[in-house]
Amino acid sequence: MTGRREFFTELDSTVRGSVKFGDASGVEIKGVGSVLFTTASGEHEPLTGVYYIPALRNSIIGLGRLDENGSRLVIESGVPRIWDHHRRLLAKVAQPFCLAARRDDEAWQWHERFGHLHFEALKRLSANEMVRGLPCLDHVEQLCDVRVPTKRRRLPFPHPPSFRAKERLELVHGDLCGPVTPATPGGRRYFLLLVDDLSRYMWVMVLGGKGEAADAIGARAPPRRRVRPQVARAAHRQRRRIHGSRVRVVPRG
Repeated sequence: MTGRREFFTELDSTVRGSVKFGDASGVEIKGVGSVLFTTASGEHEPLTGVYYIPALRNSIIGLGRLDENGSRLVIESGVPRIWDHHRRLLAKVAQPFCLAARRDDEAWQWHERFGHLHFEALKRLSANEMVRGLPCLDHVEQLCDVRVPTKRRRLPFPHPPSFRAKERLELVHGDLCGPVTPATPGGRRYFLLLVDDLSRYMWVMVLGGKGEAADAIGARAPPRRRVRPQVARAAHRQRRRIHGSRVRVVPRG
């Protein structure tokens, strides 16, 4: 049975009747006919004896009707498959999941419809008649248990006294970035960024791989303790600027 009139290739509108569902509700039959549908293999197969019920929003096919036509139904791993009497696959449908939730409070329903908009804004929308059908909401002091954890902010990182250079090249920040797409015309996909802590002077060296970073720096110095990225941001900020920049070719002369 279906409520889509355009599905029918033949329809006898003189047939009348009614169908009752499990919840004791009933719908009226306005005809019976044939429906042509496309199988999983791309072929077209007619299905006869289909009821036309305009009140239906979704099409329904009974297992008993399939059995009468000689069809075979197998449900395996949540996926039903239907074969006809010639053992041709007619349909393969994944098992849908239906998750339903109901809240009786009308105010909370509108709150969720607007993506958990706070009640004060909903009250203004209703008072100014900006939304058609929105009722007058009076309790605006409630808090949403969904918005509270999502609005929490992370505590700032502590800022302990850090070493600042007093001379040039006394402290140099470095960051190795890559692989970058697309590569340079020479096939290089990495770049090394060095930032002087005092003058903020920068050096950018394009590399073919990570292994070239040590040779590009040249100088050897005892390693300092590892600094957290949240504290040492100098090289990271400049790296983002370089990575997001556009390349412009300047003609010679």
